[in-house]
Amino acid sequence: MGNGGKRKMMLAATVAALAIGVAPAIADAQPASSVVAGSVTLGGAGKAAYAKTDSAGSVALGGGEGDYNLKFQDGTLYLNHATVSCIAGEGILGDGDLRIMLNGDSLVTSRGANGIEVDGSLWIGGAGSLEVESGMDRPAHDGNDECDGIYATGDVVIDGVSVKASGLDQGEGEAKYGVGIYSEEGDVVIKGAKADVEARGGRAAEVSAGISANAGAVKIEGGTVVATAGSTDAGKGSISSGIHAAHDISVDAARLTATAGEAASSAGMGSAFGSITVAGDSVVSAASSAKEGVGISAVSASVAGGKLLASGNFEAARCPKGFTVAPDAGEVMSVATADGVRALPSDVDDLDGVNLETVGGAPYTKEGELPVDALRANVLYTTEKKPVDASRSARDEDSEKSESPAKTDGAAKDDAMKEDAAKKDAAAAEKDAAAAEKDVEGTVEKVGEDVEKALGDSEANAARKPQVAKAKDASAPSKAEAAGRKGSIASHLPQTGDANLTLPLVFAGIIGVALLGAGIALLFDKRK
Repeated sequence: MGNGGKRKMMLAATVAALAIGVAPAIADAQPASSVVAGSVTLGGAGKAAYAKTDSAGSVALGGGEGDYNLKFQDGTLYLNHATVSCIAGEGILGDGDLRIMLNGDSLVTSRGANGIEVDGSLWIGGAGSLEVESGMDRPAHDGNDECDGIYATGDVVIDGVSVKASGLDQGEGEAKYGVGIYSEEGDVVIKGAKADVEARGGRAAEVSAGISANAGAVKIEGGTVVATAGSTDAGKGSISSGIHAAHDISVDAARLTATAGEAASSAGMGSAFGSITVAGDSVVSAASSAKEGVGISAVSASVAGGKLLASGNFEAARCPKGFTVAPDAGEVMSVATADGVRALPSDVDDLDGVNLETVGGAPYTKEGELPVDALRANVLYTTEKKPVDASRSARDEDSEKSESPAKTDGAAKDDAMKEDAAKKDAAAAEKDAAAAEKDVEGTVEKVGEDVEKALGDSEANAARKPQVAKAKDASAPSKAEAAGRKGSIASHLPQTGDANLTLPLVFAGIIGVALLGAGIALLFDKRK
């Protein structure tokens, strides 16, 4: 069942709708009520249908739970190590939304139409792998409009499994369209870290693509994807694109290699009306070796993280509304060219040894737009984000210093006057400290004289010894009191060895210590 006419009408409707700012309508589909596998129909209202396959791909009804290769129930087709082959028609055909649940490795082939075709949305998941092949044999089926590996009118979602889909990759015949994975009206979504997808479009008359969303977007959210397009007859209007979409193409935390062949319009990744975005820790390679091929073609493009290598024989990137890089705060992104690189490896990490010439304003520490001359280089290389290095920080500081305005002559004179005043204040402080030190020395000397005078008075009053002794006995503390006062000032006063030390001596000593302490405190205060 070919849908070439519908494909053309849908493309025209999409262009018209976008021109007036309206999104094309997508018909609501119902869960598939039946499927045709290898010309055998499986269906029934809520009842499971079973079939078994042989190594040649023949399908026969039969089997049961735990003993089947194909099981269909409630809109879900279970593939259990199944091999399905069809010569004339689709390998598997669903009449509505279809879920395919994988268990083990399965193979679906068609020699004259789409490998898997669904009139609605298609979801593929489970725990296994699926290989789908579509080819064309001449002359029986020559002239058929299309030969896609996977075809759906609605969304195509591959959820964390391994899928290999080839369109027009067998036989000698030629169709107008040959796409690995194709959505007529919806989006193509590949998600999950375990997703491993290889989509290949063979040689076609008009359109060859690895992955194509005719009226929607392509979203790659994890996993590894290789999308390769074949060449076309290169006539006017022909298209070859590793990934093609009407709207946005986004790659987040994934590894992608997208390559295009020869055509009038050839791009590794091409968005007709949207943008191309690379984010997360993605590693993306987009290339075209066509005579006028470009690496990426979109209204605009941006790289917020990861690596993007865009290579075109004519241009690296064609983005009329700009190509921007947007590293996170505190990180740096480099952009460079290498004219000698033409053929791209499957893993762009292999290019780390290539001598790259920095272009534009690289390295970028904040969002910026690449200049046109960078976009026209043969190779555009954007590295993964890296922490800003110390040398760059130093350069930034030097730049800030060089940009600060120079001081005027008046400002310089003010600074000199302030410095002279500070020197004068310091000299005055030293003078005051010296005077204070002299005052303290005089005070200490005076205290010594007073103490000597008191001692002399004590000797002159020896005749009064009995009275003094009596007074001493009366005022003497107990042994316990004396022990508790060991740390008192009195215990540290100078002693004469005369047990009859008079009270004037005690008082003179206390006054002397107090004055000495005050003088020292004054000296330290001045020196501060």
